[in-house]
Amino acid sequence: MKQLTINKDAAGQRFDKYLKRLFYKAPPGFVYKMLRKKNIVLNGRKASGDLIISEGDEVTFFLSDETFCKFKRDDYKNVKFNEIKPKIIAETNDLLIINKPAGLLSQKSKPEDRSVNDFIIAYLIEKGGVTADSLANVRPAICNRLDRNTSGIVVAGKTLKGLRAGSELFRNRELGKYYLCLTVGELDSGDWTSVSAFIDKDERSNKSEIIINNNINANRREAGELVPIKMEYRFIAAGEGVTLAEVKLLTGKSHQIRAYFASLGHPLEGDIKYGAKTSTTFGYYLHSYKLVMPEKTDLEELSGKTLIAPLPDKFSNRLRGIKWQHGAQEVCGVLT
Repeated sequence: MKQLTINKDAAGQRFDKYLKRLFYKAPPGFVYKMLRKKNIVLNGRKASGDLIISEGDEVTFFLSDETFCKFKRDDYKNVKFNEIKPKIIAETNDLLIINKPAGLLSQKSKPEDRSVNDFIIAYLIEKGGVTADSLANVRPAICNRLDRNTSGIVVAGKTLKGLRAGSELFRNRELGKYYLCLTVGELDSGDWTSVSAFIDKDERSNKSEIIINNNINANRREAGELVPIKMEYRFIAAGEGVTLAEVKLLTGKSHQIRAYFASLGHPLEGDIKYGAKTSTTFGYYLHSYKLVMPEKTDLEELSGKTLIAPLPDKFSNRLRGIKWQHGAQEVCGVLT
């Protein structure tokens, strides 16, 4: 028999979600089977998974030590902090704001992968912010995702409050999310342009296509196969066959920026999947560089703040090496 007390970080969530975090390696039905058989009880009584747990609740496990250890999450033990090197932009009691490098996954796709989530755990363990036991209560994790070869701002929740509030800000589109990208072709700078269209993703090829409203298939849209997207963009500077663009995302769908500029005939430089003629060793030039927080949030320390992620060296060096035909002064502002 083993007993655990719910602390304030774990309080307020469903009992089954708490147990699934604790027994990360267990089969899908393990938690519910143990609840039905009263091998796991809450405050001495049989409990259902949909109950909301409170601080001070006692969870009793009538399980062998072997079973408990077999299913308890311990993958953090294999993470070495120095293997992955995102930079921390800001940190509060509840959130960690990270500048993700291109090439690093936001989340694992295979057990052997290294991801931003691994970095968060490794960093907090090294700092003393979490322990093996506290990971059973709340597991810090990212609130937004970037594609592997997209660099820039990733927000992570360190606490249950941070996870909930951070995820809600992205879900409700309360944040100003700004990207910089380098596109093929020289385009005139100007005012912001609004985009409202649909995106069609082919899961087999992992490639998306932009569909303008006039060409929409109503049946496919109603079936959820075509997803609406919205964004705004402006061209900052152009020269030597490329254009630096700034994008404000109003939706965040897979490959949205890459697919849209490809639909204009101006794919991102290095993005051969979407039509660029030449590749780079690290993919393409796309960086989530600015996050504008709303004036009022549940995360008081960041309310009204603007967070900036400096450009990766490869991106900034590329910009410095271009002889800009127009917009050079604004490029200097981007680089400082």
